[in-house]
Amino acid sequence: MSEPQQQPVPAPSHKTEGKGTVTLKWWQLLVAAIVVVALSVGVAVAVNTAIRNNTDEAASSKDYKKPEKAKPQQTEKPKTSSRGNLIKRIGDTASIYKSQADKTLLASWTVTNITLDAPCVPAYEGAETSPANGHFVVLDITVETTSDFDSDSYGPLGLGAPGYWTYIQNDGTQWNGNLDGTSSKITTYTCLPENQRLPQIIGQGVKAQGKVLFDLPSTDGYLVYGNESGHGWEYPLAGHASA
Repeated sequence: MSEPQQQPVPAPSHKTEGKGTVTLKWWQLLVAAIVVVALSVGVAVAVNTAIRNNTDEAASSKDYKKPEKAKPQQTEKPKTSSRGNLIKRIGDTASIYKSQADKTLLASWTVTNITLDAPCVPAYEGAETSPANGHFVVLDITVETTSDFDSDSYGPLGLGAPGYWTYIQNDGTQWNGNLDGTSSKITTYTCLPENQRLPQIIGQGVKAQGKVLFDLPSTDGYLVYGNESGHGWEYPLAGHASA
C-alpha cells in the first residue's frame, strides 16, 4: 500500500473567510489613532465651549433687569403754613393765575433778599432814623405782571405798600400795629429813599424791582402778603442774617 499523499497547505491570506476583516498596516493604525485623538479633542472643546456659553448666558439672564416702566412724574405740592398761606423763601417765585382751573399767568415776583435789623438810609435831611416799633426789616423784590393782569378784576398788586402786608408773630399772634411805623413816625418812608423803593402798586404788563421796608416789633415772625383774590404768601423771617 502506498502512503497517503499530504494535501498542500494554502498560503496565509489577509482575509478571514466569511468575515471580511481587513488587516491594516502600522502606519494606517497610526493615522487612525491621530484622527480619533483629534476628534476627541474637538468634541471636548465643543462641549467646554457650549458649557461656558450656557454659563455666560445664565449669568447674563440672572443679571439682566427688565426695564422699568416710567413712573408718572409727580408735581410736588406747594408747602402751606397752618394759616393756609403758601410758604415762600428767598429765591422762590410766587405767582398769581386767573383761577385754579385757568393757569394763565397774571403776575409773578421773587424776594431776592431779606435783611433783618436793616440800617436806616435817610430819605432826606433831618429824617427820622430809628424804628418806631423796634426793628427795620427790608425785602428786596423783583416783580412782573402780564398783559392779562387787570387790577379791577383781580385786585391791586400792592407789594410795595406795607399796608397790604400782615405781620404774624412767632407765637402765631397777628400783630395789630402799623407795619410802616406810627401815624406820627412813618419810618418806612423816612428811612428809604424813593429811588430805592418798590412802587407801592404794580400796574399791568410791567416789570419793577426795589425794596420794601417794614417797621416791626420783632424779627422772628412771618410777613404775609395777600391781595383781594384771597391768596396769601408767607415769608418766615427767622434764620436770616441781620444786616
